[in-house]
Amino acid sequence: MCWKAEAIAPELELLVPGPVIVDLSGLAFLGSAGLQVLFALAQRGTLVVVAPVNAPYRRAIEVAELGRVALIADTRDAALKHFARP
Repeated sequence: MCWKAEAIAPELELLVPGPVIVDLSGLAFLGSAGLQVLFALAQRGTLVVVAPVNAPYRRAIEVAELGRVALIADTRDAALKHFARP
């Protein structure tokens, strides 16, 4: 399945101010438009992005420094544990 950033952004915006977990583990590609959506979400609330270490877009997330404004988790379980902390 192919998701375009401009199509999914309005749905994600309904979830903020969050907290929001965006699971990208099923994604094959993440372009600049998708990164912009993630940055916008992080500015409006708590954002955790699930991006497996071996994902082809993981390096793009690191270069864009999304980790400065959102938690980057390797797995969905790790993302959920972040919110389970007292």
